[in-house]
Amino acid sequence: MKDRKFRMNRSTDTKVVSKDIRERLEFIHKDMDLKLQTLANVFSMTKDYPEQFHQLYVQPLLESGLNLEDSLEVLVEGVILPN
Repeated sequence: MKDRKFRMNRSTDTKVVSKDIRERLEFIHKDMDLKLQTLANVFSMTKDYPEQFHQLYVQPLLESGLNLEDSLEVLVEGVILPN
């Protein structure tokens, strides 16, 4: 009898954890979509002058020690959450 009760509690716990994980993944997915859309907008706005964009925005971040992926992340965050 105790064993059955233990399994029922575990099932309930699993459902709660599963729901929590789904909610977190949904938030991450929405956040990623927003960042990808923002990055696409940044690139579309700078398509006429890519060299200047790279020189003025990306290159200083690369020189500070960031890799390209992190540099783009910083630029996207700056658009989404300006000062």
